[in-house]
Amino acid sequence: MKLEEEALIFNRDKEDVFVKKMTVLCNDIDSLVSSYLHPCNERTIIEQKIREVIFWSRYCSDMNGTK
Repeated sequence: MKLEEEALIFNRDKEDVFVKKMTVLCNDIDSLVSSYLHPCNERTIIEQKIREVIFWSRYCSDMNGTK
């Protein structure tokens, strides 16, 4: 395997780890919100923003990579 291919695989794996960790953290926050807040418009907004964090994280990782 060429060095360039190994580097691409390494970076892709790093990005996958980042997205998976971000998803797990956001799911934990979503569970916390669902458990402790009564259903209301504000809770719905929080849940939407949490999903946005996941999507923006994935998009940013895809567009710019990770450190």
